[in-house]
Order: sequence, then structure tokens, then C-alpha cells
Amino acid sequence: MNLRITSLVCAFFVLVVLLTGCMRNLKSETILIPDSEEEDAGLSDSQPFVVKTIYRLPLSNEKSSYGWSGAQTVDRVSTIGLAHERFAPPYSESEKLPVLTDDASIQADGLSPAGGYVSGYSSTRDGLSLWIISLTDHGKKLVQTVQFSRLGTGRLMWSGTDDYVSYVGMDDNGDYIGVYDTKLGTQKHYSIPDWNRSYSIQSVMISGDGRNVCIMKEENGYSGLLIGSWQGDHFEQQYEHRISHDTRPAWLSNDQAAFVGTDDTLFVYDLRTAEINVLHDRVGSFALSSDRKWIAFTTDQVAIKAAKLQGHNVLQEQTIYRGLLPTALDWSPDGSRLLVLGRKPYETSSSQAAPAIEAQDSGPLIIQFQ
Repeated sequence: MNLRITSLVCAFFVLVVLLTGCMRNLKSETILIPDSEEEDAGLSDSQPFVVKTIYRLPLSNEKSSYGWSGAQTVDRVSTIGLAHERFAPPYSESEKLPVLTDDASIQADGLSPAGGYVSGYSSTRDGLSLWIISLTDHGKKLVQTVQFSRLGTGRLMWSGTDDYVSYVGMDDNGDYIGVYDTKLGTQKHYSIPDWNRSYSIQSVMISGDGRNVCIMKEENGYSGLLIGSWQGDHFEQQYEHRISHDTRPAWLSNDQAAFVGTDDTLFVYDLRTAEINVLHDRVGSFALSSDRKWIAFTTDQVAIKAAKLQGHNVLQEQTIYRGLLPTALDWSPDGSRLLVLGRKPYETSSSQAAPAIEAQDSGPLIIQFQ
């Protein structure tokens, strides 16, 4: 009996010694089990938009236009006086640049998409004079003096590039859309057959090759989009769709136009095939990167998302910022940063009304990605 007990005790101590040795070689390890095979693709693929830094530009007391002038620099031009300044990382201070023009009658209307020009206007006895001014050499060009027309905004409207700027004019032959080529310094007038005078033109977006065009119209309180092409001296419509008030269309390619419908669906229309496809079913406003690989968009009042564009698919969308009511989204030329203009929301409530979101001015944001 004593021999059996002694044997059991010895066996116990041998087992303890063996387990202790094994424990010394064990390492603590956390194993993550993905919800799906797609999430196991790796960080670089599944999370292409990792926010590195968020910069806030100083809030200006002047009404101004903002836009990218380089891969990392943002320019601001004041509407009155055309004061010009440039922000570079870390964007807390600006470089004061010479005033763009000494003509006090000209008011700035907006920067061109590639940051080469600022558009402006001045009132004269003959109508409205429309100008573009170079941000590099301050060269000033009078595009046209147009008579006031109830059919258009009376302002210059940039296409998706710096190559073309358009306007609505009226002469002895009637109303027309004027298109100015900034590279050649030439312009053409296009008529719209059967133009219904009950609507006004709010914006004109010309494709990169200058052949196709999107026309935003306002009619009886509703916004509509006409998609077509220039044919000779007139616009030939191919497709029409009612759209959201708050967004502008964009060219996904020279033949494909993206726009948001009244139900917040992001569509793309292909002029070659006359087909329409859905890119996303819940979009407020959106912006495409210059290479058309990325899209930034809003899905509710205060959420900004970014995603990858592949064909007619919006992939790997991620929320990159919350807490701002965006009025404009603008990618940097290399797609590494996103300029966000908007207003900061805050909630107010009363005993008679449900809580509502109001807004207060906020300085522009620059979101930098890794």
C-alpha cells in the first residue's frame, strides 16, 4: 500500500515538472476570426481610407471661395476685393499673396476645379461682364458681357476641369449657352431646340473631351438634369432625370455621367449604351477624385464617407468624419486629402417642438489619409 502511494506521488511530481516546462514555452496570442472571407483580405485592402490627420483652417469673416492649388496647398479668394492667400501644412496660417486685380467692380464667384483660375463678374450698363483671372500671373480675361436673362444664373459655370467654362447668354437670335475654351481662347454658342422658357439653367457640366454635356435646370421648384451632346451649333438631349437640389452631376468618364436622384440614389448614365446603373442607394452629396478611383459622399446630415470606385461598384466604404453639414467636398489632385466645406450642427429643442438640427459656421477641414 505504501509502495503504491509513493509511486502515485512520484508520478504527480513528474507531471508537474513536465507541465511547468511546457508553460515556459507558451506565448499569449489573440486570434481574430473575421465575419467573412472578404474582411480577411488585409488592412490595406479592407481599409483603404485610414485617417492620418484632420486639419482645421482658420475661419474667415469674409465670404470666400476655396480650392486646391497643388497636392497639399489650398487657396482662398475673397468674394469682395479678391484678396488671395495660400494655406500649406499644417494649415494654421496662410501666405498672403498679391490681390488678384485692382478692379474693385469685379466680385469673385468661384475657383476652377484644378485651381488655375478664379471666375468673377461685374455689373455694367450693358449687362453682366464675366471674367476669368489666372491665379499664377493674374492675367484677366473678359469672357463675355451678357444681357440679363431669366433663363440662367448669369454667372460662369466651370466644367469638371479648367478647360471649359460656360454661361447662359441672350442676343438678337435668342437665348444660348456659351462655352469658352480657356486653352484656345475661343468660344462657341449653342442653342437648345424647343427650350421651354418655364425653366432656367442652373449649371452646365462639360465632359473632359468637350463633346458631352450635363445641364441642370430649375422648373416650378424642381431640379432636373438633361444629359446629351453638342451637335453642330445646338444641344441634343439624350436623357432626362429629376435630381436632388443639393448636388451637382459629375463625369465618371467622358461618356458616363453620375448624379443623385430625388430619392438619394446615386446613378450613372452611359451615353454610349443609353443604360442607367445604380452606384449607391443612399447618397446626399458626392465628389469624385481626379483619377475617378475614389468617391467621397454623405449618407446623412453629418456623416462623410469615402469609398473605392471600381466599374459601377462602390466598394469598401468607410466613415471618415462626423459632425459637419457639408456644403462642398473636394479631393486634392493626388487623392491623398479631402477638403470639406460646411457648417457645424448643434441641437436645439423646445417644449413645443421636437429637437432640430441647426448649424453654425465652421472653418474648412482638410482630412489627410495615410
